[in-house]
Amino acid sequence: EPAIHQPLTLTPQEQQEFGADVSFLGAGYWNRRHILPSLVGHGWTFKLWGNEWDNPGMLETVLQREGARIDTPTSVKIFNATSVNINVHSYTGDGFDPEGDGVNPRTFELAGCGAFQVVDARTLLPALFDETMMAVIDGPDKLLSTVQTYLHEPARRMSMAASSRKRVLEAHTYAHRMKTLLGAVGMASPDRLGAILQGERHAGSLVARSMKSRN
Repeated sequence: EPAIHQPLTLTPQEQQEFGADVSFLGAGYWNRRHILPSLVGHGWTFKLWGNEWDNPGMLETVLQREGARIDTPTSVKIFNATSVNINVHSYTGDGFDPEGDGVNPRTFELAGCGAFQVVDARTLLPALFDETMMAVIDGPDKLLSTVQTYLHEPARRMSMAASSRKRVLEAHTYAHRMKTLLGAVGMASPDRLGAILQGERHAGSLVARSMKSRN
């Protein structure tokens, strides 16, 4: 949602609270509990946000707000305040899901904020974003070195994050998905709706009305 997930200018107090060299926001799934400790103890600031991190082990020192659930406005501040956002899809096994295909909402939220992210490879990801827009890694063993590389390349991070935001605004907002959905159920053509709707009766108009009603 562009009105929510967008670049922000944070106050000094917000930057102090939410800012970090590296952050992860999400629930404490099995694979994340075993992957993320590799980012602790390297001389940079690492903050872990989200719930379901009971018995966090060595992640306890970086867990924020004692593992409280993070609301959407706060998540946007975290994304904006972080240099390298980690986006590891949940998996109940070890490492990355070898059959992982779907792309989580976090990928689009980070892109909408113009925030740089390191994300695990997913089958459907290349059709949505290319590797000039985010750092894609194919295994947990690549995470540490990738973070180290991009922490030292701020201009490259900013360029990639800007490209991902441009892509998400062009093709991956809720309005785009609603238009596709309406077209799929036959509502893209005016004569398919009959007397159900009044006035302009194509998908673009329906999307505009729906988005207006949300504001």
